[in-house]
Amino acid sequence: MSESVAYEMTVNLARQTKGLRFKKRCPRAVASVKEIVSRMTNCDDVRIATGLNEWIWSRGIRKPVRRIRVRATVVEEEGEKFVAVSHVQGCILRKHFKGKYSVKKVIEEEE
Repeated sequence: MSESVAYEMTVNLARQTKGLRFKKRCPRAVASVKEIVSRMTNCDDVRIATGLNEWIWSRGIRKPVRRIRVRATVVEEEGEKFVAVSHVQGCILRKHFKGKYSVKKVIEEEE
């Protein structure tokens, strides 16, 4: 049995993009998600899922979403370690993120 670790966290993108020029906001939001997940998991190789990227860019380059709930899973395949970041599907239509804290889950997999 091998164990992998998954983190669920809320990222406040409004704080990360405040005061930036309009054309830099969405690229900075994506970079901020990568940076925050990298700090939390101690892994430099962070890969963002296509659905998460499209959700951040859904309102255009000027107005990225203000908060987003993400799940970061540490994956180890064939000697390489990376973090796969995806969007938590239950929080798509959510307006309030009160009571949602960062959670660390250990997932046991049978091989």
